[in-house]
Amino acid sequence: MNEKLAIIGTGMMGSAILSGILRQNSFKPEDILIYDLDEKKIQALHEKTGVVCAESNIAAAKDADYILIAVKPQYLNEVVDDLHGRLNSQALVISIVVGVQIQELQEKLEHKRILRVMPNTPAAIGEGVSGWYASEFAEPEQVEKAAEILSGIGTTIRVRKESDLDIVTAVSGSGPAYVFLFMEAMIDCASGLGCRDQMRQSW
Repeated sequence: MNEKLAIIGTGMMGSAILSGILRQNSFKPEDILIYDLDEKKIQALHEKTGVVCAESNIAAAKDADYILIAVKPQYLNEVVDDLHGRLNSQALVISIVVGVQIQELQEKLEHKRILRVMPNTPAAIGEGVSGWYASEFAEPEQVEKAAEILSGIGTTIRVRKESDLDIVTAVSGSGPAYVFLFMEAMIDCASGLGCRDQMRQSW
């Protein structure tokens, strides 16, 4: 029987990871269940890729072997309230929720097997860098599969301790945004000096 993957949250990062998974055939489309509050978004993904639309968080996750939680922090409580104590105890939860530690997820989900990831925005084009750390309860083959899933969006780095993810967040996670902000400031400055056309041609 094929392993199943649930993806909860199909925003920019959730969709990027889905694209990477399908690109490298880590799961077949019919073995991927997706859920998002935006029904039109998941319907569009279904029509484009063939993945399965779920009707709720629990419908997506209850029979899954891997559960990717890819929601913004402000939506996490709703997700964990739905999933609390209702997951397959052998499943691996992969969380990309910023700032939420493994222990907190374990308590809120009543689930031990957690792998926490910090990706960055270049993942959208498959050129990201993701730092990750797994709880001691995750099985080696699950960790290997999770690394395969994440490799679809770029380079993966297993950090030595969970607190190292704070460093990844500051440097890799936020770093590209600072670079883009700096570039925008340069363009705005050049524009103010009358160099917009030249900047457009050179960039």
